[in-house]
Amino acid sequence: MNLQEVLNARGIKKVLVVDDCIDEIPLANDLVGVEDAWANFHDDWNEDIEAVISSAYFGDLEEPFQLRQDDTYIAALWMKQDELGENIRPLFEDYNSKQRHDLKSVNALEGYLADLGLTSERRGRDFVDAALEADLIVIDLFLGAAQDDDASKLSKDRLRETVEQRQADMPPVLLFSNSSRLTENRGVYRDEAQLLESGFRILRKDELETPAPLLRQLERLAERQDETKLLARFFYALNRSMEQAAQDTLTKMRGLGLSDLAQIRQLLLEFEGRPMGGYLVDVFDRVLQHEIESQSEIIDAAIELNRFDRANSGPPYIASPMRFQEVVKRMTAQAPERLPLGGSGDFPLTFGDVLFRAANEMQDALADAALEEAESGVSGGTLTLDAESSYPTVAQVETGDLLLVVTAACDLARGDAESILLLKGKAKPISEDNWLYKGVRSPALDIGGNLYRVDWNLLQYETMPLAAATTLYREESLIRIARLREQHALEIQQKLLSSLGRVGLPAHLPAVLPLDVRAFYYSDKLELTPLDTPDIQSESMCFVGRDAKSNQVARVVLSETGCDQLIGQLDNVDQNLVAPNAKNSIEVLKSTNSLYEILEHGIELKGLKPGHKEPCKVNTKHGELPLVTVVWNGEPLPANVTKNDALAKGLVLTVGSRESGF
Repeated sequence: MNLQEVLNARGIKKVLVVDDCIDEIPLANDLVGVEDAWANFHDDWNEDIEAVISSAYFGDLEEPFQLRQDDTYIAALWMKQDELGENIRPLFEDYNSKQRHDLKSVNALEGYLADLGLTSERRGRDFVDAALEADLIVIDLFLGAAQDDDASKLSKDRLRETVEQRQADMPPVLLFSNSSRLTENRGVYRDEAQLLESGFRILRKDELETPAPLLRQLERLAERQDETKLLARFFYALNRSMEQAAQDTLTKMRGLGLSDLAQIRQLLLEFEGRPMGGYLVDVFDRVLQHEIESQSEIIDAAIELNRFDRANSGPPYIASPMRFQEVVKRMTAQAPERLPLGGSGDFPLTFGDVLFRAANEMQDALADAALEEAESGVSGGTLTLDAESSYPTVAQVETGDLLLVVTAACDLARGDAESILLLKGKAKPISEDNWLYKGVRSPALDIGGNLYRVDWNLLQYETMPLAAATTLYREESLIRIARLREQHALEIQQKLLSSLGRVGLPAHLPAVLPLDVRAFYYSDKLELTPLDTPDIQSESMCFVGRDAKSNQVARVVLSETGCDQLIGQLDNVDQNLVAPNAKNSIEVLKSTNSLYEILEHGIELKGLKPGHKEPCKVNTKHGELPLVTVVWNGEPLPANVTKNDALAKGLVLTVGSRESGF
């Protein structure tokens, strides 16, 4: 379908164009940088001027200079400017110029829209009523000639009124402007106007000189219209139902009286060693989650999202590079404000707490001091990380250890455990090259206002006596900087316990398979020429094993006799009779030990698919050269090749299995 058919299929027929240049009468804030014009106008004030203005302005004209910010006064001057003549013209000169320029853009826009079969309606600052019926809204970033923060706020506020009224039926929005700050402000505008990313695009007014940029943005908005509406309905359902879910949760929670709480305290919390406040927040979490899940409107909207068509998701429109990470961090860890609710009176830490400890050189001193104090009961003074603040700096976070409490919360709260089990980790600032999902890690943690990825090392763990941990924590030598959500902490704990239960077994030996290896080169006439090497045909092997990451590795190895025979045959080759691009490679093979080094170490194959070619490149006085090319289980080599063929650049070894299995 062409764009016009796509727009029609998506129900986009009526466009609302919003720009302050459409307003017939300026406001006081539209007249900027005209102080001299004001002064000149009021210096020329006389009875004739006052008489003309008083016919349209019914306020007090005793001090006209004080009326510069009065919109009704500005309107009167505007309506009477023909009668006021040259006296008033400088006041509106810049404003009129801007209006003409913006109207030119609006006219071009409407012309392009008409060519697509769309009808358009013009509105100025007061557009909300017309926006309720529009299928597409094109709106100026600044609704005011001043193009200041107030003009931008007016644009966002009025558009948000439309969003609040249309909700799930909000049409796509195209934001356009002459301002150089358009790209800079697009993310803030979108969020403050409460628009969806997929239903929002920007366009510079100077791009309207040709239709192509506008058509491109309209196509993106139209193609994703159905998916955008599905997402809008989901968020609308969340907005409506979350309030009801919270109210239902509060209703149930208010049913708990003081006597109920006393019973909970006596029969459960005292035995568990848990404080009342933290327990009630945990209960509220779970009840609220249940009430959200019970809202059928949310579930129905979520089911509709299953219709989401990946083919129409369109290219991403990035407003904030860390938006995904901000969501992930909330899924990974509790809010920092909740941290004081963890632990109990006897032991302040709990399962899932992430602790910071200084770099290795401080650890022994801190632990020794804590143990000595715990055993003697005499305080040896406070050890802190920073003279001004106990919270770790960025440098300290990135060089010190993070410790995850993986001992069960109940054992800590009841005091059943004599020590706590801690898993070590390292924090790394999040960037595009370390946003990884493999491994044992917390993908996004907020530490001191900075976002980090934490890698947990299942082979680095330790235990610490409860008394020592308590002392170190109270002295702020161990600092709680986060608490993982229970599900994420359990996931890491179970991986640690699984790792602890591993049994080491002897590794299997590599497989050894006999090979049929033959040697060739291409002559100066680019003809295939074999070397007489019967020993490498019968005394070559392939060792198949694994690397450090358990990936399959295959290595072709020739016997000592085979190596000597191959090199002896090469010595008899006249390098003037080899392919032009192979001369340097053959020279190096004949004059150095490079071939010995390659063959004795074995030639590692990065692929075992039939026909795979593996060049063995070596740095030489001629630069990097492919001295040897290995061809694995391929078709017979071509009898003739072209000058620049990869096979005509050095020695060629064909390698094939003599037995089945490869």
